[in-house]
Amino acid sequence: MSYYWVNLGTTFEEVKQGRFLWAPQYKMVQRKGKEPTRQKEASWTTVSTVKKDDVIFCYADGFIIYVATALKDCIDAFRPENAKFGEWEMDGYRVDVKLHILDQPVALDLFRSELFERYNESCHPKILDKNASVCQNYMVTIPDGAAVLILEALGDDALYFNPSLGHSKIKLSKTTQQSLINSRIGQGQFRKDLLKLWNGKCAFTGVSVPELLIASHIYPWQLSDNDERLDLFNGLPLSPSIDKLFDKGYVSFTNDGHLIKGDKVDDKLLEQLGIDPDVKISGLKGEHAGFLTKHRKLFGFESEVKVGD
Repeated sequence: MSYYWVNLGTTFEEVKQGRFLWAPQYKMVQRKGKEPTRQKEASWTTVSTVKKDDVIFCYADGFIIYVATALKDCIDAFRPENAKFGEWEMDGYRVDVKLHILDQPVALDLFRSELFERYNESCHPKILDKNASVCQNYMVTIPDGAAVLILEALGDDALYFNPSLGHSKIKLSKTTQQSLINSRIGQGQFRKDLLKLWNGKCAFTGVSVPELLIASHIYPWQLSDNDERLDLFNGLPLSPSIDKLFDKGYVSFTNDGHLIKGDKVDDKLLEQLGIDPDVKISGLKGEHAGFLTKHRKLFGFESEVKVGD
């Protein structure tokens, strides 16, 4: 599954009614004294890369208003018969989608700063300009880390964007749905069982006050399938400071528990947070390794891990 951002502009009603996204393949450019030529735009060409089950965050006027899932791979298609599209050439790209209309649109300002500082350079083309304002690009590919930010802001709605199933009102019992939602916020049976597995202590600091510990997912809940969301080996009970650093991908761990620092983390910051960089997690099992590997890869730590870790 890949993730995209689309700026709908004035076509948001057409998307809602028609359940498709469309972009021209090119525009005709007239230069003085020359024949008109075709010119492609990167953010239009991006549409052609969308595959079945890919997730597209639909943005308009400051908010994520829909989340779309591709029903099939992008196809070549003529321009829709609608005045909103009338200025474009006939040849285009079309993606038919299943549309999840958010009851509460999600404001970009909830995650704009972090998106700009951490992920904008990895978007193609960029979502934000140098002033952190939204660019005029139509469709943008975004890294999984940026998708986590947005899915995090969606809250419980993210339950229906399962990487193994795509967008679907999954037929789950109310009990199972509630278990999955509770696991997102580190509550319920997931938390109880995780604390029991680690004897009521923080896996990293050893703090043994359960009320202070956060049941954190190693590979983010938002990108996990439903089995992974409830898998105790995809979790660590962590003290608040180390949990926040780990959850946001500022630090990670090797498979044998050594702390790995990201570019924005130094020993002085760790000291201010009361974190000893030389401490390691004891008690990791083989089943944790796959999730730790995925966490490192997601947040760009893989090159820092020595062979054999």
